Amino acid sequence: MLCKKEGCGGTVSGGICPACGTAAEEGAQAASGVRQAVTASMKMILDGETPTSKDDLLRASEKFQSMVPDDYASWRLQANLLLSAIKQIETRQMEADETVTLMGVPLTDVNLRQACEKALRNCAHFAQSFEDRVGIIDEANKVRMRTWF
Repeated sequence: MLCKKEGCGGTVSGGICPACGTAAEEGAQAASGVRQAVTASMKMILDGETPTSKDDLLRASEKFQSMVPDDYASWRLQANLLLSAIKQIETRQMEADETVTLMGVPLTDVNLRQACEKALRNCAHFAQSFEDRVGIIDEANKVRMRTWF
């Protein structure tokens, strides 16, 4: 079955178009299909094997925007995407740019850190154990911008 997204031209298999990541079904199956497509497209980010480019981050962000983060995996995906962008800005692989947005967040260090901290804290709400929750909160505190009083 051909993908119904305009300009895609991919073939849908298992309810997902591998070319653009859109789900062909409605309802709960579509949400899980989109999550699977997002997970597949963000495999490099999650594994951290190789740094991704700005274009890869923006493509993953576009796919991720169609999801509503309502569980641990969704919040973790969002946090990993933001962490990857922060790392690229820190290592100067990518320049900060306020005109470009990643999941609605301007591509600047301060904004990315605030959004990542929020995503990690939301992720902690869904942690399976107390130890996992503490670890995620520690990670959120490391991402947080340093302030001087």
